[in-house]
Amino acid sequence: MSNDEIDAVLREFGVTSARQTTGGDGARWDFGLAGAPAYIQTQGNVDRMRIVATIGNPRERKSASLGDFMAANFHTALDARYALSDGMLVAAFLHPLKALGKMELAEGLRQVSLCVRTAGRENASSPLTYDRPSWGGGKLEEYEDPKVGAEPPVAPNPYRDPPWGRQLIQGIATAVVSAFVGALVAFALGG
Repeated sequence: MSNDEIDAVLREFGVTSARQTTGGDGARWDFGLAGAPAYIQTQGNVDRMRIVATIGNPRERKSASLGDFMAANFHTALDARYALSDGMLVAAFLHPLKALGKMELAEGLRQVSLCVRTAGRENASSPLTYDRPSWGGGKLEEYEDPKVGAEPPVAPNPYRDPPWGRQLIQGIATAVVSAFVGALVAFALGG
């Protein structure tokens, strides 16, 4: 998506902010989103765009700790995320600029808006969430890994170790050994 296309979509959505050039092929639009100051920034030279809304000082959010926001990034904030920028808590959605379409832009705006609206409560960017793990109540501070220092389990690599690979190798090995033993027996018997 180009800056001109983003400009047109934002106007269609009712955002009247004027586009500012940020150097080279970058642009920025400032506007309000869910009652928070927000902006969209593009950088064509690195094929990125981001939607960012400032939520506020994280120390003033007594209902949620930074750990709660980090846990939300894993469970309830799907494509938009919570982050810190210059000491402020923000909601952000990042996407490759070239692959960005109208639907992705709309979804990014919606998710950032929900992150702002639910900050300190549900901390969610969507009604869809991942299940919380069974190791705790979802609070980062409560979790202590019982296996600290242990080797992590190694998942099989389906490209390197396909499930049928071991059976195939065993079958080939059996056939080769059988043929070798057969040839050896035939040679031994003078055949």
